[in-house]
Amino acid sequence: PFIPFTRDLPVRWVEGQDMYTGATVMVPASQVYINYHIGALGHEPQTHFVMYSGIAAGRGRGDAERAALEELIERDATMIWWLSGSPCQGIDLNALPELSRLLESPNGTADVDYHVIRIPSLFAAPVIGALCHDRRNQTVSLGVACRADPLAAARKALIEAAQLRGFALGLLDPEGSVWTAMARGYLDPGVYMPYRADRCYRQSFAADYHDITDLGSQSQFYLDPSTHHHVERILRPAQSIALADLPRINGDSRAGILRQLHSHGFRAISVDVTTPDVALSGMRVVRVIVPGLYPNAPAAFPFLGGRRLYQEPAALGWLPDTVQPEQVVRAPLPHS
Repeated sequence: PFIPFTRDLPVRWVEGQDMYTGATVMVPASQVYINYHIGALGHEPQTHFVMYSGIAAGRGRGDAERAALEELIERDATMIWWLSGSPCQGIDLNALPELSRLLESPNGTADVDYHVIRIPSLFAAPVIGALCHDRRNQTVSLGVACRADPLAAARKALIEAAQLRGFALGLLDPEGSVWTAMARGYLDPGVYMPYRADRCYRQSFAADYHDITDLGSQSQFYLDPSTHHHVERILRPAQSIALADLPRINGDSRAGILRQLHSHGFRAISVDVTTPDVALSGMRVVRVIVPGLYPNAPAAFPFLGGRRLYQEPAALGWLPDTVQPEQVVRAPLPHS
């Protein structure tokens, strides 16, 4: 449904700021604002899917930019790892009492497992994934995070995985929170398949995943237990690593990530999108754009351009050979 972004294509632009030099940079408005092509601007040329990555709030612009940069690194690492079929490294939760206590069940049941992994990345900032495997309800949900401190990244990934388990359980129940939200108009029912008591959603979605057009429908796809073979490399990683052995960013993480990006030739641009009412609170909202990083998207609209997806896994030793286009993993990420 998208058209090429050519040099002569007329689009709207907004002012941004180069995060290294402070210079003013013009940025395509559609890459800055969420759901840009809905409503009055629906007639404008659509060159890409919604840009989920790199928008964040914080206590001041610098804090918001730090959070946006962390999200960009997180999504870039996650998508290159997932799409390329690269392996990951397991992290033993039993060696991390501060995290295992976080996951203790109040009723003593043990039917939910968490699998923590280190997601490989070009950048030194640690990226952690956590898969919540609910064995009783047969659901899988992946949380991901990038933080300066690996422990903080693991904590955030685990919390996100638990939250996404709640979303999956809401889809399991036809009277649950997700279907109720659809009925009330808070969620678009058009991006979900009709409820199935037999949970055979793999039969509902197309073989090429072209109808998984929303992150929420990725969770619905994984309600079918027959799809869980896609997460085998998370459940049974070939290698392991201690959290303490992962790199960390000391000092100002915003500056640290910017240094990493700059060292690899990436440009970072910040756009302040704070609305007047939010500004009164002292909070700031920014969109940070780093051309060349891979954002996340539903399985119907993966970002497959550029060379990094195909060359980086072999160049960094994750895979033995360059990834060919036909080898790209098109199955959806178990993440909403």
